[in-house]
Amino acid sequence: MKNRIFISLFLLLVPAASFSCSAIEKTSFSADFNTGDRVWIGREFWAVPTEDWQVRKGRLECRGERENMRVNLLTSILNDKHESFSTSVRLGLLEEGETRGYAGFSVGIWDEVDDGVKALCYFGQGVSAGITTDKSIFIEQKAEPLPEDFDLSEVNLTLKALPESGGYTLNLVAVDKMGRTGEVSLGGITRLQGLVALFNRFRAEEEKKSNPGFWYDDWTLEGGKVASAPENAFGPVLWSMYTLSRGTVKLTAQMPPLGENDLGEVRLELKSGEKWEEAGSATIETDSRIALFRLEEWDATRAVDYRLVYPDDDGTPAYYEGTIRRDPVDRPLRMGGLTCQFASAFPYTPLVDNLEFHDPDILYFSGDQIYESNGGYNIIRFPADQAILNYLGKWYMFGWAFGDLMRDRPTICTPDDHDVFQGNLWGEGGELNSIEEWMKHADSTGGFVEPPEMVNAVN
Repeated sequence: MKNRIFISLFLLLVPAASFSCSAIEKTSFSADFNTGDRVWIGREFWAVPTEDWQVRKGRLECRGERENMRVNLLTSILNDKHESFSTSVRLGLLEEGETRGYAGFSVGIWDEVDDGVKALCYFGQGVSAGITTDKSIFIEQKAEPLPEDFDLSEVNLTLKALPESGGYTLNLVAVDKMGRTGEVSLGGITRLQGLVALFNRFRAEEEKKSNPGFWYDDWTLEGGKVASAPENAFGPVLWSMYTLSRGTVKLTAQMPPLGENDLGEVRLELKSGEKWEEAGSATIETDSRIALFRLEEWDATRAVDYRLVYPDDDGTPAYYEGTIRRDPVDRPLRMGGLTCQFASAFPYTPLVDNLEFHDPDILYFSGDQIYESNGGYNIIRFPADQAILNYLGKWYMFGWAFGDLMRDRPTICTPDDHDVFQGNLWGEGGELNSIEEWMKHADSTGGFVEPPEMVNAVN
């Protein structure tokens, strides 16, 4: 089952959605990351890779081992107006490492193939500006030295964009806690539109060496070029899936990796007339991060609106709404069959548009909802908790792409080999196959190589 691409049963082409933001009201943004310790940063952000970032002790930390890690800001973007903006953050070294490290901003993250926010988080490229662990300050390829005694333990970094004829001039200033400064400017930037992100990078060495990590806090973004895009938020309920069979509805709420101090339950409400009535609550499962609801004796002759309720970080209820459709027994069933969501086409915009146009009654995802390379970073096999987070980051891509379809129609979704980080599955009663034995025979031997906790989370 290797080297497959996803297949659509629907051939009618529909124009892709545009990332146009010229009409969005200008605004400002700030974040202090006081959410409690957890992997999930919040509904306004999307981290790549998921497991490499965390909120800890009131600040954002990156402790990953990938060459290019970033946190994309979803809900405030750069519009296409020829105006100024500024962004600032307080950051510092968590650990120096042995390789050269980079930390700072990526601005105007854009992609010509798909300029939707989901695609930009993974494929968009922007203008990089930041500092390095060997004490330089840079914008793209232009760099200036920082003072020799510059203290990287805490730095205030401010980037400003000023309109000029035909484009922009960028100016970056770094100030350490003793007031020592560095500065660099670069003109001739022709376009700045799209997402803004924080990044933590290092330059990989052939020989394995420890890599530098940074913390970040007090991030701000403001100016006439900043536009509000609250519709881009993702969470706290990421998406839902449900099935309807023989009078029983089973519905799951997919949640992000929350913290120990976050509420551990999700509430389900059904609409009756003009009122919402509680239908139950469900505990969030520790590994898979789903809350499962089961509704018996369901009247399948009518459609019912539902909503999942979970508190936002400010304590106010956040709602995720959908519809449990009536069973269309009075006409032929329209089915959407899909398989093999390889990342190069994420978020599968023409396919999703076609599905929306044809409005299937049911969706069937027959396996390989993720591939090991999805997200642009490698898998983690062990230990189990890190393998699960690594899988979830790729699984969340699947739900982000198809969630608006799945919320309103029954969805059957079955895992296959790549969903559990293998190229083939041979059964063997689910026996555990050691990594040493698996490496000898790769995908030609039976059983699972991943820890049972990870395989169970996938299922």
